[in-house]
Amino acid sequence: MRSALLFASAIVALAAATTAAMADEKCQLVPIAEWTLRPSQRLPVVDGAINGRKVGILLDTGSYTSFVRRSAAMNIQLRLAPLRGSGIYGVTGSADVDGAYIDELRIGDLVRKDWLAPIAGERQLDGDLALVLGYDFFQQLDIELDFAHNSVRLFDARNCHGAWLAYWSKDALDVQLEGGRRLQVPVAINGKSFVAELDTGATATVLTLEAAIALGLTPQTPGVSPGNCIGGKDGLDSWIAQIDSFAIGGEIIRNPKVLFADLWRRMVYDHTSSHLQQRIQGLGDLVLGTDFLRAHRVYIAHSQSKLYFSYGGGPVFPVRPGKACAELKD
Repeated sequence: MRSALLFASAIVALAAATTAAMADEKCQLVPIAEWTLRPSQRLPVVDGAINGRKVGILLDTGSYTSFVRRSAAMNIQLRLAPLRGSGIYGVTGSADVDGAYIDELRIGDLVRKDWLAPIAGERQLDGDLALVLGYDFFQQLDIELDFAHNSVRLFDARNCHGAWLAYWSKDALDVQLEGGRRLQVPVAINGKSFVAELDTGATATVLTLEAAIALGLTPQTPGVSPGNCIGGKDGLDSWIAQIDSFAIGGEIIRNPKVLFADLWRRMVYDHTSSHLQQRIQGLGDLVLGTDFLRAHRVYIAHSQSKLYFSYGGGPVFPVRPGKACAELKD
């Protein structure tokens, strides 16, 4: 979206103005920003400000569109305007979008002024979370996700086409990005090929029901047990199954337990939304959530269409049973 593009361009321009002249052929990782994550949050949340009011900002690569929460727009008393032909889509369904005028958005030294930002229907988010910063912003830059140190770093990679960008480790692994409008990588489960979407807005890795069925798994399969409700009381039920192997790049995880759910059940076709079918067709076979990210250090090199990662320790998929959606409604 144009607003996010302008935000990213402003950051790159700031870095260019403060960076010394570089040799044309030498790879340079120009630091754009480093954001500190709130340590108490399960999802990556940073401090920011909208029109001078302090707010929390969720970094969500699984949301293609950046948007303001409707309740936050009301609380901050942002001026509203309709946004025609826009929509937000996710596992809890779709939502129509209005717009809100933001005079100034600030995240650290990063400033975006005069933004007509989309606002969307409610999602269960804690506390003062006001803005979801989506993949329309992050795809403009290289991003390092260093959750072990509560940090997210943004870079402008210059002349780095063939360089090794996992600067913290020569033993890190890499895998090609699938390309397109979403952050996706190839993976293998039990030796079968699937497409995973790296989603910083999801606390857990979840397979789609279609992917589970391709692996011979259903809620009725012996050994499969109930999981937790995904997305709150109006969310989706999940199930827990053990698989033989999960492979990404050169890393293989043996015999993990994983969640699966009918993730896209509410992503129905609507004849009034001509672009909705294209969005649905671009969705992955599984969501790779922050459980994977907390066990790995990750560098998303959009400059090379590549993802670098290294294992940092701890369980990769710490699946635990939880409450079904019906129990949360009681």
